[in-house]
Amino acid sequence: MIVKKFEMSLEILKLKSLGKRIGSSHAVNSEVKSELSKRLAGHKGEQSLLYYLRQLPEKEHFIFHNLRLQERDYYFQIDFLILTTRFALILETKNIMGTLFFDSGFGQLIRMKDGEEDGFQDPLTQARRQQGMLGKWLLKYGGVRVPIEYFVVVSNPSSIIRTDPGKAHLFKRVIHGDKLPERINGLGSKFKLDVLDQRGVKRVCKLLLKSHRPAEYDALGRFGLSPSDISIGVQCGACGKLRMERVYGKWYCADCGNNDANAHMSALKDYFYLIKLTITNQEFRDFMLLESPDVAKRLLNELNLGYSGSNKGRIYYPKASVEDISASL
Repeated sequence: MIVKKFEMSLEILKLKSLGKRIGSSHAVNSEVKSELSKRLAGHKGEQSLLYYLRQLPEKEHFIFHNLRLQERDYYFQIDFLILTTRFALILETKNIMGTLFFDSGFGQLIRMKDGEEDGFQDPLTQARRQQGMLGKWLLKYGGVRVPIEYFVVVSNPSSIIRTDPGKAHLFKRVIHGDKLPERINGLGSKFKLDVLDQRGVKRVCKLLLKSHRPAEYDALGRFGLSPSDISIGVQCGACGKLRMERVYGKWYCADCGNNDANAHMSALKDYFYLIKLTITNQEFRDFMLLESPDVAKRLLNELNLGYSGSNKGRIYYPKASVEDISASL
């Protein structure tokens, strides 16, 4: 059963908006594209695991994607968490192509591809750290002790996994995605006694879901940008130009002739992701290159937005959390 659904991260959504609104000649354009590409690769790797996770019996496995929990003044994030009545399982996913060498001596992951070597943080160390923090968190906030296991899952099936001589035991922790159902079934055989009943599992699921804290991500600050670096206007979904005009109740693109009644919704998401989470009629008009206050008011009132104030002092904001802006508009 999917408790916390699989969805695109806030970082990716913001980077996509940023990529649309900085010019191709901008100094940070290639850096933004590189960052987005890396995060999309990770997202694709996690998405590929859903095929195998859906093979698990729904009533016995409670699955969380991208769960982020707080303990005092620090946070820890888990790619996938699977909770059962007998154990919990952390999955740290890696979508890296090439030959992957887990160097246990120096505690790092080395990728060899096309004659080059790249170093990465050791995912086994990450997963062990998450294991310890989750155990303490469940005991402190949920009052439960649950055996916690972890796997590092290499989602790219063509990647070759290697390690130091005599360290073959690491392969019990590092697996390809297609081995997941088999390994999880093996844990079911290892942990035969229930430590939670069904009611207890559901209580812990509610606690985890309620305690999730989405990561904040300042896309402009990440690349040293300010709102003045962002191109304004409504983007044409056909040709990508940011010059659509509102004509007879629709947005019209003079560059390619495309019409779209709701193109402002995508632009408003970009605004919320990149600028701020509130907007006035004037700010809406400035960003959409729209002249009429009455048209702006009507468009804003038609959207599923919260608001405070009245008349010229009215401020609009998304009702949902920043993670769910796409679903709320």
